[in-house]
Amino acid sequence: MKTDIYQESDFREYIQKKLKTEGFGHGGKSRLAQYLNCQPSFVSQVLKGINTLSLEQAYRVSTFLNHSELERSYFMTMVQANKAGTQELTKYYQTKLEDIRKSAKLIENRITSDEISEAETIQYYTNWNHVRIHHLANIPAYRNLPDLKKKLNLPEEEFDKCLEFLLSKKLLILAGEEFKMGFKKLYVKKNSPVVNLAHINARLQNIQNLKNPGVDALNFGANLTISEKNFRIFRSKIVLLLEELYSLVDEEAPERMCSFVVDLMDS
Repeated sequence: MKTDIYQESDFREYIQKKLKTEGFGHGGKSRLAQYLNCQPSFVSQVLKGINTLSLEQAYRVSTFLNHSELERSYFMTMVQANKAGTQELTKYYQTKLEDIRKSAKLIENRITSDEISEAETIQYYTNWNHVRIHHLANIPAYRNLPDLKKKLNLPEEEFDKCLEFLLSKKLLILAGEEFKMGFKKLYVKKNSPVVNLAHINARLQNIQNLKNPGVDALNFGANLTISEKNFRIFRSKIVLLLEELYSLVDEEAPERMCSFVVDLMDS
C-alpha cells in the first residue's frame, strides 16, 4: 500500500516513510543523495532536522519520489511551511496544505482519464452496450468484428448502432480489420449531472450479474459504526487502493472485462 502524502504534515517523516516502504529498498538514502548530488550525511541531517532542503532540492526530491503534480504541490508546500519564519506565514502554508488535501479527496484529481463532451458521456452511459462493446474490443480475442459480434450476441441493428456511435466519437478506432480503443479511461467528475447515471447503470448491471456470478466474482457489503477519525482513515485507504489498482489497467493485451463498483456512504 502506498504512503498517503496527504495524511502527512512533516516532510521529513514523509520522506523516511517513503524510503522505507515503497520499493526504494536498502540504500534509499544513498540513492537520494546521489540524485541530489550531495553527501549522504546531508540527507541524514535533513531527516534528523539538523539541516533543511532548499526549494530546488525539494523539487528534485519530489521528482525522485515519483510524485504526481498534485503530490508535488503538497510536498513543496510542506517544505515551505517548515521554512516559514513567522506564525502568519506558517498559517498561510497550513491553509494551502488543507486546500490541497481537499482537492486530493476528489478521485478525479488522483486518477488520469480521458474526456468526451457531457452530451456524449450521457449517450455513452445511457446504453450499457456502449460500455460492453467499448471494453470488449480492447481484448485481443475480440478485436475483430466477427468475434466481437459472437461474444456479445446482440441484435444486428443494436450492435451496428452502438458501434457507429463508438467509432464516431473515437472511443473505438478501426485499424485495418481490428479495433483498438481510442479513449480508454472515462471518468465522470463528481459535480457532473452525468455522474448519477453512470453510477446507477454500473450498479444495475452488477445487480444483474449477481444472478449468475462467475467463480471469480467478489461481492462484499457491510454496515459499520466507526469514529470520525477512523472514517477518514478508511476513506483515505480506499482512495489510495483505487489509485494503485487503476494503474493496472494500462495493458496492451487484456484478457477479460470486469465491472468494479465501490461505495462508501452514510447510512
